[in-house]
Amino acid sequence: MPDQTRPSEHVLRQIGWDDLRADELAAFGDPSLRPARCVRIDRGSARALAPAGEVRVSTSQPLAVGDWIALSEGRLAHVLQRRGEIARRASGGVGERQIIAANVDLLLVVAGLDRPVKAGRLRRAVALARSGDAAPVVVLTKADLHADPDAIAAAVASAIGVEVVSVAAERGAGLDRLRSLVEPSRTMVLVGESGAGKSTLVNALAGTELETGEVRGGDAKGRHTTTWRELVPLPGGGAIIDTPGVREMGLVDPGGVDEAFADVLDVAGGCRFSDCRHAEEPGCAVVAAADAGLVDPGDLERMRAMRIEAEAAELRANEHERRRHERRFARRVREAQRDKRRRGR
Repeated sequence: MPDQTRPSEHVLRQIGWDDLRADELAAFGDPSLRPARCVRIDRGSARALAPAGEVRVSTSQPLAVGDWIALSEGRLAHVLQRRGEIARRASGGVGERQIIAANVDLLLVVAGLDRPVKAGRLRRAVALARSGDAAPVVVLTKADLHADPDAIAAAVASAIGVEVVSVAAERGAGLDRLRSLVEPSRTMVLVGESGAGKSTLVNALAGTELETGEVRGGDAKGRHTTTWRELVPLPGGGAIIDTPGVREMGLVDPGGVDEAFADVLDVAGGCRFSDCRHAEEPGCAVVAAADAGLVDPGDLERMRAMRIEAEAAELRANEHERRRHERRFARRVREAQRDKRRRGR
């Protein structure tokens, strides 16, 4: 269809608004609807970027940073369909999905070279990205604090199987490669531990002044300088979402785990059984490769553990959802019975 975008919507085009979303908005049949994108979620409300500028919207339904919404007279009318979402298992509870960001194209896994780089943690983040249909990229920050950052980057790329970029954000080193990854209209989200340098990276890429903090001496632990998720438009187009540091990245999708360990599963086609879980089954080519030293046994164990964790979370979430629907249905039945008794009086 012809591009009917008003000039004032150009800023939304720069951060991902396109003809498919315009068609979805038009399908509601209300020409008064205006598009906007959630840039920050506060308690009971959200901040959204609309054609006329930033607006505050009451959250009558669950929203995530990065969501595209339709506004009617400044109020939330609809949430547009998400194209992927980065989600983790919420801490505690019953394993409910916690949405980190919506409509994300790239997930930047940020790890500081002022501390040991943990391959298992990077694998978890890659699994989150794959589950949300986002491309993962590992970003090793504070490269100026390491004697040989290129060697570490090469080792991580070989072990994880994704692109790795080492940067020294405050000096501008490595930023050109990251900028080239964020084409106009694409969105990337940062995940990583507190003190890894996420906010410094956002400031360097976006020219903003998000608060940053010093790490603790001795253990390189960072203080929480970002306490909410926030989407920031980039000067040349595209957007970046900063997030608070996370200690846990609980998994919710077993499929993402398999993709995060694609290098381990390269030989799985030789397994005797098509549904092999690569544990105790006879004729498992993956176990045989690990025994022969062709696959890292530690990676195989991590894959098994993460798969079990994700499957358990999926089951708990489904059970919780089933019970919630049962309670809702029972409540509606009781209300219908009360209405029937009232009408019979």
